[in-house]
Amino acid sequence: MSEQGWTRIFIAAAIFNILIGLTLLIDPAAMPKFVPLPAGDFVWPRLAGGLILLMGVGYWIVSRNLDTNRGLITIGAAGKLLSVLILLIYWIKGTIGFWAFSLGLVDLVFAALFIRFLIRYPAR
Repeated sequence: MSEQGWTRIFIAAAIFNILIGLTLLIDPAAMPKFVPLPAGDFVWPRLAGGLILLMGVGYWIVSRNLDTNRGLITIGAAGKLLSVLILLIYWIKGTIGFWAFSLGLVDLVFAALFIRFLIRYPAR
Protein backbone atom coordinates (compact mmCIF):
# COMPACT_ATOMS: atom_id res chain seq x y z
CA MET A 1 0.00 0.00 0.00
CA SER A 2 1.22 3.50 -0.74
CA GLU A 3 2.04 6.12 1.87
CA GLN A 4 -1.09 7.99 0.81
CA GLY A 5 -3.17 4.83 1.38
CA TRP A 6 -1.76 4.42 4.90
CA THR A 7 -2.40 8.08 5.61
CA ARG A 8 -6.04 7.57 4.65
CA ILE A 9 -6.33 4.55 6.95
CA PHE A 10 -5.08 6.56 9.92
CA ILE A 11 -7.41 9.43 9.04
CA ALA A 12 -10.33 6.97 8.87
CA ALA A 13 -9.33 5.54 12.28
CA ALA A 14 -9.12 9.08 13.66
CA ILE A 15 -12.60 9.95 12.37
CA PHE A 16 -14.08 6.69 13.72
CA ASN A 17 -12.58 7.22 17.19
CA ILE A 18 -13.44 10.92 17.30
CA LEU A 19 -17.07 10.25 16.39
CA ILE A 20 -17.49 7.48 18.96
CA GLY A 21 -15.53 9.41 21.59
CA LEU A 22 -17.47 12.64 21.11
CA THR A 23 -20.78 10.79 21.28
CA LEU A 24 -19.84 9.17 24.58
CA LEU A 25 -18.33 12.37 25.95
CA ILE A 26 -21.12 14.78 24.98
CA ASP A 27 -24.27 12.64 24.96
CA PRO A 28 -23.75 9.17 26.43
CA ALA A 29 -27.54 8.73 26.57
CA ALA A 30 -27.49 8.42 22.76
CA MET A 31 -25.43 5.22 22.95
CA PRO A 32 -27.90 2.78 24.60
CA LYS A 33 -29.38 2.12 21.16
CA PHE A 34 -26.16 0.24 20.46
CA VAL A 35 -24.48 -0.40 23.81
CA PRO A 36 -26.38 -0.71 27.10
CA LEU A 37 -25.00 1.73 29.66
CA PRO A 38 -25.43 1.72 33.43
CA ALA A 39 -28.23 3.87 34.78
CA GLY A 40 -27.42 7.09 36.57
CA ASP A 41 -24.34 9.22 36.21
CA PHE A 42 -22.45 8.78 32.97
CA VAL A 43 -18.97 9.27 34.46
CA TRP A 44 -17.57 5.98 33.06
CA PRO A 45 -18.95 6.35 29.53
CA ARG A 46 -17.73 9.95 29.47
CA LEU A 47 -14.29 8.90 30.70
CA ALA A 48 -14.15 6.19 28.03
CA GLY A 49 -15.36 8.69 25.44
CA GLY A 50 -12.62 11.14 26.34
CA LEU A 51 -9.95 8.44 26.05
CA ILE A 52 -11.36 7.16 22.75
CA LEU A 53 -11.40 10.75 21.46
CA LEU A 54 -7.77 11.26 22.47
CA MET A 55 -6.73 8.08 20.65
CA GLY A 56 -8.50 9.47 17.58
CA VAL A 57 -6.42 12.63 17.86
CA GLY A 58 -3.35 10.38 18.13
CA TYR A 59 -4.26 8.63 14.86
CA TRP A 60 -4.68 12.03 13.22
CA ILE A 61 -1.18 12.96 14.42
CA VAL A 62 0.18 9.69 12.99
CA SER A 63 -1.52 10.41 9.65
CA ARG A 64 0.43 13.68 9.36
CA ASN A 65 3.78 11.87 9.50
CA LEU A 66 3.91 8.07 9.24
CA ASP A 67 7.57 7.90 10.27
CA THR A 68 7.08 9.30 13.76
CA ASN A 69 4.86 8.33 16.68
CA ARG A 70 4.99 4.61 15.89
CA GLY A 71 4.40 4.01 19.58
CA LEU A 72 0.89 5.44 19.13
CA ILE A 73 0.26 2.86 16.41
CA THR A 74 1.39 0.04 18.72
CA ILE A 75 -0.76 1.31 21.61
CA GLY A 76 -3.65 1.85 19.20
CA ALA A 77 -3.46 -1.71 17.85
CA ALA A 78 -3.33 -3.12 21.39
CA GLY A 79 -6.24 -0.95 22.52
CA LYS A 80 -8.36 -1.92 19.54
CA LEU A 81 -7.68 -5.62 20.14
CA LEU A 82 -8.59 -5.18 23.80
CA SER A 83 -11.86 -3.46 22.88
CA VAL A 84 -12.70 -6.34 20.51
CA LEU A 85 -12.04 -8.86 23.28
CA ILE A 86 -14.19 -6.97 25.80
CA LEU A 87 -17.06 -6.55 23.33
CA LEU A 88 -16.80 -10.23 22.32
CA ILE A 89 -17.07 -11.34 25.95
CA TYR A 90 -20.15 -9.16 26.52
CA TRP A 91 -21.73 -10.31 23.24
CA ILE A 92 -21.21 -13.98 24.17
CA LYS A 93 -22.73 -13.30 27.62
CA GLY A 94 -25.73 -11.69 25.90
CA THR A 95 -25.18 -8.32 27.57
CA ILE A 96 -24.85 -6.53 24.22
CA GLY A 97 -26.32 -7.25 20.83
CA PHE A 98 -24.57 -7.87 17.55
CA TRP A 99 -24.71 -4.21 16.51
CA ALA A 100 -22.71 -3.19 19.56
CA PHE A 101 -20.25 -6.00 18.87
CA SER A 102 -20.00 -4.90 15.23
CA LEU A 103 -18.28 -1.70 16.41
CA GLY A 104 -15.60 -4.03 17.70
CA LEU A 105 -15.28 -5.60 14.25
CA VAL A 106 -14.37 -2.17 12.88
CA ASP A 107 -11.69 -1.97 15.57
CA LEU A 108 -10.50 -5.46 14.61
CA VAL A 109 -9.98 -4.33 11.00
CA PHE A 110 -8.09 -1.23 12.13
CA ALA A 111 -5.94 -3.30 14.52
CA ALA A 112 -5.02 -5.69 11.70
CA LEU A 113 -4.12 -2.77 9.45
CA PHE A 114 -2.06 -1.10 12.18
CA ILE A 115 -0.14 -4.33 12.80
CA ARG A 116 0.40 -4.80 9.07
CA PHE A 117 1.77 -1.27 8.85
CA LEU A 118 4.18 -1.88 11.74
CA ILE A 119 5.43 -5.12 10.19
CA ARG A 120 5.69 -4.01 6.58
CA TYR A 121 7.04 -0.52 7.19
CA PRO A 122 9.73 -0.66 9.87
CA ALA A 123 10.93 2.59 11.43
CA ARG A 124 13.28 4.55 9.21
